[in-house]
Amino acid sequence: IHKEMIVSFNPINVDHWVKKRFAVEDSADGRAYSRRDDVYVLKTTYKDNKFIDEAYKKLLESYKETDPYFYDVYTKGNWGVIGDNNVIVPYSLVYKAKDNVIESPEGQYGVGIDPARYGDDEAVIYIRKGLKTLKKLVYKKSDGFDLADGAQTLIDEFRTDQSIKVFCNIDITGIGSSCADILKRRKLPNVYINEINFGGTETKDPDKHANIVTEMYFNIKRLVPDMELLKNDEQMFTELTRRQYTIKEGTSQYLAEKKVDFKKRIEKSPDNADAFALCHYVPGKVGRAAVK
Repeated sequence: IHKEMIVSFNPINVDHWVKKRFAVEDSADGRAYSRRDDVYVLKTTYKDNKFIDEAYKKLLESYKETDPYFYDVYTKGNWGVIGDNNVIVPYSLVYKAKDNVIESPEGQYGVGIDPARYGDDEAVIYIRKGLKTLKKLVYKKSDGFDLADGAQTLIDEFRTDQSIKVFCNIDITGIGSSCADILKRRKLPNVYINEINFGGTETKDPDKHANIVTEMYFNIKRLVPDMELLKNDEQMFTELTRRQYTIKEGTSQYLAEKKVDFKKRIEKSPDNADAFALCHYVPGKVGRAAVK
C-alpha cells in the first residue's frame, strides 16, 4: 500500500525541529532538499503564492535595500533566527556582508585548516587575501597528506610570487599535527605554519577571552562587516552565526560554546566556521617560515 504524508510549515528559525527531524538542507540553487531518501522537500516563497497582492510584493522586495537580513529570510525564504543576542557573530552582520565586493584586496594571505578524519565531520580549508575570501576545499575522511596537498594547491593557485608571505593556521588536534608536520617538511617558500591548539594556545587578550576559539570567533565578529565572503557558502554562514557564548563563571571573560555542545544542539560540527575563523586569525606568536 502506497502511503504518503504531506506536511506544510512556515518555519523561520534555523533551529526549528522540522529542519532537524526531516534533515532539511539548502541546495546551491536556492531551493532545499532532505538528506533522507524518504523525504521530498518543496521550498516556496511569496512568488509561489498567487493570493499575495502587489502592495505586499513591493514591501517584500523593498527589504533588499532597507534590510538585507529581512530580505534573505522573509523574501527569499532562507533560514533565520528568532533572536541572536547570545551568539558571537549575529546573523545581521553576516547577511549584510554577503553583498560586499573587494576588487583589489590588500593584506596578507591566510590559510585556515580544520582537520577531520572520522564520522560525519568535515575537513575544511579556506584561503584569503586580506579581507577577501578566495576559495575553500572540503574533504571527507581525509588524512594529513590530503590536507597538506589541499593547502599547497590553494597557495600555488593564488600566490603570484613565492616571495609573498602566507600564514597558515592549523588546528593540530588529531591529524592536524600530521598535516602541520608534512607542510613544514615540504619547506614551502615563505609559508609560515602556525600550530593552533584549541585547548591550549594562549590568547592575545586573556582578560577578555577565555580560550583561543572564543578569541577567533570574536575576531570574525569585528572583521566581518568589511569582508568579502564566498557566495552561497551557506553551510559556513549557518555555522558561524549559531556559535553561542557565555561569561565564564567567576570572571569577566567571554567563553564560546564547546564544540561538543554545539554538535549536540545543532546536530552538526562547526567545521566550516572553525576553518574560516582560523583563516582570518593572526596569532600572538607567529610560526617561522621553512624558507625565508
